[in-house]
Amino acid sequence: MFDKLPGHGIDLNDEKFLQTSFFHGWGHLLGSIHAGSANFQPSQGKRLHRFEIAQSILDKMKKEGLLKTNVKLTNCFNKEWQWLETLPKTKHNYGLIHGDLAPNNMLYDNGRLAAFDFDSSSYGFLLFDLALVVRSSLNHIPRKEQVIRKNFSEKFIEQIIRGYHKANPIDDIGFENFERIIRAVELVEYITLQYIYKGAMGEIDSSVSDYFESGFKTVYRPVPLNFDRIKDDL
Repeated sequence: MFDKLPGHGIDLNDEKFLQTSFFHGWGHLLGSIHAGSANFQPSQGKRLHRFEIAQSILDKMKKEGLLKTNVKLTNCFNKEWQWLETLPKTKHNYGLIHGDLAPNNMLYDNGRLAAFDFDSSSYGFLLFDLALVVRSSLNHIPRKEQVIRKNFSEKFIEQIIRGYHKANPIDDIGFENFERIIRAVELVEYITLQYIYKGAMGEIDSSVSDYFESGFKTVYRPVPLNFDRIKDDL
């Protein structure tokens, strides 16, 4: 038996949540989770993280003939996987991550945020978790609305990063690699969604088809954030 957390759900289409304080708190909550679990060591084998799951999905898609001639997708994934493997792993940048701190996995109560649903938690790079939050915060804005996405990023996503940094400081290497980690997250999510729709659901409706047509291109589109300026201001 569990007690229900106080608070209510979050909808980023609701104007009351489009405040810098909310996004700062979102980042701070994630940073606090990472800082609080920095010394935690698992007693059993670790769970697969998103990249490992994406690798198994690619293997399955290949066996089922869903990849066909999409060699570019596989090559890009392998390139990002190899790059991630070269990054140093310390308790300051690698550890227990939530895996899905999206608005539907938080409750808002009088200015305070609480996280729940740790079903996707695993061990990985902490900034991978932060990149998932950045991606989640933009999901309600259509990808074709690039100007709106850029303005939103400058106003609100920077606050997520600032809030995170306040609770769990990002070092220079983290800032240097964060943009590429965001792109790696986009790639992993693209692969996962492609399998869900093409493999499990059969036919794809036009809106989803448009996403897959443009989605892969957006993986390597520059992230609309000025990381140098954010770093200098912190």
